[in-house]
Amino acid sequence: ILTMEPKLPVAEAMIVRDGRIAALGTESELDTLVDPDAKRVNLHGQTLLPGFVEAHAHPFGYGRIWGDPLVNIRASHIPTYEAVIATIKRRVAKAAPGEVLAFIGLDALRHEGMHEPTLTELDALAPDNPLAIYTFNFHALFVNSRMMALLGLDSSTKDFPAGRYERDSSGNLTGKMVEFAAFKGFAAVCDQFGSERGFRELSGGLWKFAKSGITTATDIGPHEGAIPAYKKAFELGALPIRLRVYG
Repeated sequence: ILTMEPKLPVAEAMIVRDGRIAALGTESELDTLVDPDAKRVNLHGQTLLPGFVEAHAHPFGYGRIWGDPLVNIRASHIPTYEAVIATIKRRVAKAAPGEVLAFIGLDALRHEGMHEPTLTELDALAPDNPLAIYTFNFHALFVNSRMMALLGLDSSTKDFPAGRYERDSSGNLTGKMVEFAAFKGFAAVCDQFGSERGFRELSGGLWKFAKSGITTATDIGPHEGAIPAYKKAFELGALPIRLRVYG
């Protein structure tokens, strides 16, 4: 047991009472402090570490960016922009008319040959489908005309104090959103896939954290779409880790 405590950096055994660490020491020392019927757990040579505290991952957002129907285009497995476009074309070819399509992971630093897609290019890629492409860092979103229409965006749409809709010289939207406008836009795109998906996304994300040794995660400024999922998780007690949510 690695304690990260200078006075006792390594321990052989640990007592847990009511979910809290009550004592650390050698097995023989701690044997005298517990009842004979105490539950004993043998780690069989594995190492026990303190849980990691994560300070800025947005667990709800983390959960919702993985898995169907979103298509992963991150550079870790699609290294070029040309291949990204080919992936999008293949997905569009399989889509029913009007089906919402969303891709995540566009990376200006790692996708070789990348340029920001224009509205004309996006409309040509998916003329019959609402299309959204989210960047890997979640700070920019590119959508086509059909997606803008679905989300109710037009030249009269107002910018946010901390985010904007990019416009051309005539004041028309170009399909690019940055910062808070991108956050809101992508949340609205994900909402097209059903409200129940939010709770599934959150639950799946929290379990990924737990399996990685994270015992506390933080969501700073969750958008309104996350609140129902968080409330349901708290009500059901379906939290494998501790959560800190800041409005």
